[in-house]
Amino acid sequence: RFLGSKKRYFVLRGNRLTGYKKESLIHQVGAKSSSITLTDATIDVADPRGLTFVITTPEFDQAGKKLILTALSTREFNKWTTALNGLRSSPAATSA
Repeated sequence: RFLGSKKRYFVLRGNRLTGYKKESLIHQVGAKSSSITLTDATIDVADPRGLTFVITTPEFDQAGKKLILTALSTREFNKWTTALNGLRSSPAATSA
């Protein structure tokens, strides 16, 4: 068993949210990561009827891009909305 806090991931297929998992393993050294951090991200519900989210990060802004994700069902959309709102309202690291 690995000890330590678990990282949470949204699982995507193309631009569709298909799952959610928690991981405690760290990528191998030199492995290219396909994950992004949502620490400084802006997350907006672009189209509630279309079950679509738009996520922008400082890196995306710099490149003039944004990540558009679509949930597969209303149930999944509500789950992601709750999770993303939790990220938005979670206290940021304190600065001195």
